[in-house]
Amino acid sequence: MYSHKYSKLLEVSLGQLTADNFLLPSLRPALRRLSNELHNGHGFFVIRGLRVDEYTRPDNVLIYLGLSTHLAPQLGRQDYQFDGQPDDVLLAHVKDLSLLSSSSGPNGGIIGSPAYTTNKQVFHTDTGDIVSLLALETSAEGGASNFTRPNLIHTLSQPWDVDASEKNDRQFEQRPILFHFPATASTPERVGLQYSRRYFVGFGALPRSDNIPPITEA
Repeated sequence: MYSHKYSKLLEVSLGQLTADNFLLPSLRPALRRLSNELHNGHGFFVIRGLRVDEYTRPDNVLIYLGLSTHLAPQLGRQDYQFDGQPDDVLLAHVKDLSLLSSSSGPNGGIIGSPAYTTNKQVFHTDTGDIVSLLALETSAEGGASNFTRPNLIHTLSQPWDVDASEKNDRQFEQRPILFHFPATASTPERVGLQYSRRYFVGFGALPRSDNIPPITEA
């Protein structure tokens, strides 16, 4: 595997990593098969065997992003600033911030997601067409992930009242949670799901807006 020194030798930033400059000749065929599974198959998989303890944290970041370029060539922006300065942030760290001072939390001290606590997370989808996680440690307890199946497909495909509390007018908007994408000449038929429960019930310091209609029984 490559080290952080290799990135410096390339004279490229992490955002400039590509499958053409982060070369993995032995792994590339397997990664291309996984990429096809990601885009045209079930849409998820687990890669095991990366010995994260043998590398520094910067090295692990480099390896993680480098592997990602072989699965999907475009890296999404996770944030627009770093340490209060404008920046294109390529990855976010999932860790417990609940015990830190309020000034250390995201969004000016407001923890707006259970990802930054040790609370369990309900079924949800993260924002983005493709989402990946790299586990750096094994938790003492918990940490298991589950996949669920849609048992209310018709209900999920109907318009839902989604909280838009980030907007100044604090109005809600209507949109479905489940989307159908017809097949095209180059892509198969797909079903897309975009769901986060906090937009319907609120979370922590970001409560549910008062003017959003109540949730009904399924």
